[in-house]
Amino acid sequence: MAGKKIAVVCTGAVGGYAGAHMVKAGEDVTFIDFWPEHVDHMKEHGLTITHLRDVEPFTVPVRALHVTEAQQLSKERPFDIAFICTISSDTACAATLFKQ
Repeated sequence: MAGKKIAVVCTGAVGGYAGAHMVKAGEDVTFIDFWPEHVDHMKEHGLTITHLRDVEPFTVPVRALHVTEAQQLSKERPFDIAFICTISSDTACAATLFKQ
């Protein structure tokens, strides 16, 4: 059986950090973000995580989609887990967008 399919919606400090560590651990993670420049950067350069102290930065290649590209996901196996990592005022909107 295939592993869990995971979505991380919004790739800021929380979503980026948690999702990158999941990718590093071998999980199937798709990052969905509202900022086109951020998505383009992740597609081209991967996602780099830095720490304050004593932990080496690391970069992981990621599958990144802009929210406008998310409709293509309807043709794929559904996500098993979705992490909605928005600011509080955007949580309801993001959850509605990805409810399916």
